Amino acid sequence: MNCLLLGAGYVGRAAIGRLKKNGIKTAIYSRSPKEGELKWPGQIPPTFDTCLFAVAPDSPDKYKEAYLDNAKILAKSGLKRIIYTSSTSVYGEYKGAVVTEETPMQALSERAQILIDTEKVLMDSGKDILIFRLGEVIGPGRELGKRLKDRTSAPGTGENRVNVSPLEAIVAGIEFGFRTELKGIFNLVADFHPTRKELYKELKPDLVWDSTKETPHGGNKIVSSQKLQDAGFQFPEFQLY
Repeated sequence: MNCLLLGAGYVGRAAIGRLKKNGIKTAIYSRSPKEGELKWPGQIPPTFDTCLFAVAPDSPDKYKEAYLDNAKILAKSGLKRIIYTSSTSVYGEYKGAVVTEETPMQALSERAQILIDTEKVLMDSGKDILIFRLGEVIGPGRELGKRLKDRTSAPGTGENRVNVSPLEAIVAGIEFGFRTELKGIFNLVADFHPTRKELYKELKPDLVWDSTKETPHGGNKIVSSQKLQDAGFQFPEFQLY
C-alpha cells in the first residue's frame, strides 16, 4: 500500500507518523511544504493507491479550495481508497439531542455546506471511502486549559454540549481504519459531553459568558460514536486539560 497524505496539518502529520511505524509507505503533500514534504501538484501521482485527506485551511476563505476542490480531484483520480477527516459541524443544530451518522445533515454556515458537499463528492466517487467526522480537536499544544488561560470572557451562553476529538483517538481511529479496511461514515468523538459552561467552570471558575457574542461552537448536539465502537474501535485514554 502506498499512501499519500494531502494536508500536512496537526492531525495529518500525527497520523502519517503512526502509519509509517506500521510499515505503510507514505508521502506528504502540502501547498506550503516543510522539510521532508512535497509540493502538492494538484493531481494524484500514479504511484499511490490510497489517500489520507486531512486538510486544514489557512483561512475561512480557503475552505472550498482546501476541501471541495481537492475532493473533486481525488474523486477523479486512480486512487482505490480515500480516508477523509470531516467535521461534526455538518449536523447543525439539534438542541442538545443525540446525533448519529444517520441523523440528517444541515448547514448552519457556508463552510458547513462545503463540508457536506465534500462528503457527497467522495461518497459518490465509487471508491472505497472512510469518513471520520471529528469534533473539537484537542491534544498536545491544544489543551483546553491553555486556551482559556488568559481569557476573562467567552462568547455565547455556554449551554452547548462539548464534543471533543482527542488527537490520540483520531490517530488510533485512522490506524484502525487502515488495519480493518473500514468503509463508510463514522463519528470519532469521545464519550464526554458536559455543557461548555460546566467544563469551563472547572478550568476557569471566574470566566464570564457574553451572550451578545456568537459562539464559534455552533450547533448544540451530543455526537455519538457508538457505530465506530460497535465496529471494534476502543477509544484510548486522553488528557483533557
